[in-house]
Amino acid sequence: MDQSYRHLVSLTSISDALVWSGDRTEAFLEALRIVRETTGAKMAPAYLLDDQVTHQDLIATPEERALIGPELATIELTNRNGRAFVGQAPHLVEVPDETPAWRALAPKFRKAFRPPGVVVPVHADYRHLGVVMLAFDEGWRLDEPTRVYLDLVGRVLGRYWYRWLKTSREHELGALQERRRISEELHVDLSQQVTALSLRLQTLRLDLGDPEQASQDLAIVDHLVNGIKRSLRSRMLGLRQDEALIREGLTHTLEGHIEAARARYQMPIELSCPPEAEKVPIQIAAQLVRVMQESLANACLHADCTKVQVQLSLPGTVVRLTVVDDGVGLDPDRLRSDNLGMRVISERMALIGGRVSLEPADGGGTMVTAEAPIQADSRPLLERTVVRNE
Repeated sequence: MDQSYRHLVSLTSISDALVWSGDRTEAFLEALRIVRETTGAKMAPAYLLDDQVTHQDLIATPEERALIGPELATIELTNRNGRAFVGQAPHLVEVPDETPAWRALAPKFRKAFRPPGVVVPVHADYRHLGVVMLAFDEGWRLDEPTRVYLDLVGRVLGRYWYRWLKTSREHELGALQERRRISEELHVDLSQQVTALSLRLQTLRLDLGDPEQASQDLAIVDHLVNGIKRSLRSRMLGLRQDEALIREGLTHTLEGHIEAARARYQMPIELSCPPEAEKVPIQIAAQLVRVMQESLANACLHADCTKVQVQLSLPGTVVRLTVVDDGVGLDPDRLRSDNLGMRVISERMALIGGRVSLEPADGGGTMVTAEAPIQADSRPLLERTVVRNE
């Protein structure tokens, strides 16, 4: 087989491995296996940036890990000795023979990984993410077609690793923002209720000499305490839902809530959700889940409908959620007298720069549409790893 064609097939196989595997470590191990087979390398361990952008973790086969040793399973970015082999160069570094830089490496690593070899930088969007280190049998030399192939390998690996890093950090950021929102809601809601409870207790002290009035005060205090318990229960349920969203993804979370709604309301509810739903940032996904829950409750309890359809789509740079029922349609008088549900939905969408609309559905019924822009700019997350030509 022609060498260029073999390299092209290899790059396609690497891309497929990275796209279809559900576990990024397993995906990279498979990609490194393909690189090993294509180049004839004895070893192909990699050091790649972790989610917190503080160090690089070793990705290698069990045999390679045993040779390298546990003390080099992680390389801190501030470790000056380690930088000699985790590298910051934007281009391939060939090591045909022992060099002073090579001899300066940790003894255990130097013994396991001997020249000749090639250090392949893994980078994306001008950010250095790590390296793949290829070791070969004595006498091997790097030719130009292999140099071009390995340069492309570094870019392909970098593109996927950077995407996973961004996704991980967006999930983390979304979780933190949602926790802050819940904290603010708890502060406002519970502060008011606790203040009311405190005032009522003071009133109770003044009325201790009047058993009938004191009994009424106690009933009010009991009511206030139950209100605080309900608020706490509601907020804790919200936290658990966000935790499930981060762990299981948007599609699975929507399916779970719809299944629960079907059982609760005894209503046929259909869901249409594309695979791209997992690209929706967590802070947006969390609000869409709540909008869907509110809309389903309104439709199933008040619309006198026989079925509901839920659809999530990502047209262009927005994410759109529609909830359509076949019920009695819009009642302007009811909307004017009881619009709390719509106000809550609107406020939730406003938190993420979105909007919500209510309009008649084709053929009768009501359609709720919630839209929000998808903002994927996470550039500051990896600024410390910009590759510099020095």
